[in-house]
Amino acid sequence: MTLAALVVVGYAMVSHAPVWLRIIVMVAFPLLAASVWQVVDQAIDDRVDGWRSAAENHLLGGVIVLVVALVGFRRQARDHEERYQPSHR
Repeated sequence: MTLAALVVVGYAMVSHAPVWLRIIVMVAFPLLAASVWQVVDQAIDDRVDGWRSAAENHLLGGVIVLVVALVGFRRQARDHEERYQPSHR
């Protein structure tokens, strides 16, 4: 589910770009997120011992995905509001 969400976020980041760029970003964004997550996971694991380490890692991952989703939805709403609206019909 997270991988699919990251692919969709990557697609949404360049929704007005050519198809070839959309494909590159759809693949690159999840890979970038995974590499950043590995660094964060290792940093937490180095500082916290025991069962709390795994729980905190999963909680932090969930919070990060939630924040990214909320920012993405807010951006889409703002883009929709800023589009040209004709004054006549």
